[in-house]
Amino acid sequence: MIDLSEKSREEIYREKKESELRLAKQKESEWKRRKDKERKCMIGGTFLKYFPDALLFEADEWDRIVQAVIKSDEFKQTTEAIRREAKTARKEAKPTTQAEKPKSENTAQEQRQEGGSNGQ
Repeated sequence: MIDLSEKSREEIYREKKESELRLAKQKESEWKRRKDKERKCMIGGTFLKYFPDALLFEADEWDRIVQAVIKSDEFKQTTEAIRREAKTARKEAKPTTQAEKPKSENTAQEQRQEGGSNGQ
């Protein structure tokens, strides 16, 4: 049986914690990429739903289209109304405390803080 010195045990513990943090960061990064991809697909699907000819335009033509839309008064009024509605909905929604937040939603930073306070 191998007798591990105190230093090697500390090194093993530190390496294990570092590995756990790397894994947590990777999972968080993967989750962000997945959410970003979902958002892009949703936006693309919305464009195709309301503007079926969207695929016929080149990138520079899209730039002109988007610039024209963003400059329109209807766009400005609609986005302001949506922002006000969202702001009101956030105020009415009950804020989530850390205790109520599911463990899977904790960020890598929160996990590092938890690990740092427990390990020292």
